[in-house]
Amino acid sequence: MIKVENLSFSFPQKELYKNISFTFEEAQHCAFIGTSGSGKSTLIDILMDPERYLFEGKLEIDPDCRIGYVSQFLQVDKTKEVTVFEYIAEEFIKIQDEITAIYAEMATTSDMDSLMEKLQLALDAFEAMDGDNYEKNINKQLNLANLMKLKDLSISAVSGGNSNLFK
Repeated sequence: MIKVENLSFSFPQKELYKNISFTFEEAQHCAFIGTSGSGKSTLIDILMDPERYLFEGKLEIDPDCRIGYVSQFLQVDKTKEVTVFEYIAEEFIKIQDEITAIYAEMATTSDMDSLMEKLQLALDAFEAMDGDNYEKNINKQLNLANLMKLKDLSISAVSGGNSNLFK
């Protein structure tokens, strides 16, 4: 759960929010809609890393809450084109690759104890992300955000405004 009460935030020359309040319950989805420069990305940044901002009001984020976000200011390696789906799935795939590498290393090592500990950490992380269902979950999120049509597009072909995903 995320609970925001009477949040106010401004830059020296511009007030973005004054006493806004909202609550997101588990598995709830939202969309921040507004004109360019109205503070949508700043609000997401505050939710993602509240310690970076001096704001007034109260912000409560459940410690078990996971917020996923793809920035509209992508740092994409132009030599490695990936689809929107592959970009979103990157963390799942990274952990899958790590697990595969650990299993391969287990075949040739004598230090099994440290590898077992490393493997357990990776498996726990994968389970916490519901890794076994990551493809289904990403498709569900894309569908809920009405972005399934972008799934197979190159990430560099998607406009900045369409690349904000709050899942």
